[in-house]
Amino acid sequence: FDFKKCRQVRTPYVGSVEWYCEPVTPLRLDEQARFRRLVGRLLRIRAARPDLAFAIKELCRDVLRPTARSELALKRCLCNLKTTRDYVLQLRWDPQATPLEATQVIGDAVWEPAGGKCSTSGMVVRRQGFPILFWGKTQPGYALRSAESRCDAMVSGVLEAKKIEMI
Repeated sequence: FDFKKCRQVRTPYVGSVEWYCEPVTPLRLDEQARFRRLVGRLLRIRAARPDLAFAIKELCRDVLRPTARSELALKRCLCNLKTTRDYVLQLRWDPQATPLEATQVIGDAVWEPAGGKCSTSGMVVRRQGFPILFWGKTQPGYALRSAESRCDAMVSGVLEAKKIEMI
């Protein structure tokens, strides 16, 4: 990829938007190898860039059989990375946090009503204001409604918070 001419993009991934290419057009073998290599490199920086977690998770879903649409999504993520390369993740501890605020879970879910995909959850777990865990992952089952998808995400977040409080 030639990213010297890469335009600035504000978001690393665009879901639920029609792409301008045929979704099932498979990449050539050399393009597949490059796609997998670049997604692997993105996985290495994911811990330092929670803003990319969802995009990287979605790219990982396509690693087995990347298509032209997968490649466009990868290019967008990399252009966003170039746009935001000077961003700094600031971790702050809040010693004034009350016990009620000691462990906080912030999350959301995206329901996938069609296309044979499971819904996606994203969470950040903070302990006294300090982010200690984050993830974006595919939910294990198919949710029939948006409320069910969000309930699954909420339960998952509470379970993770309880594990952290036991430490």
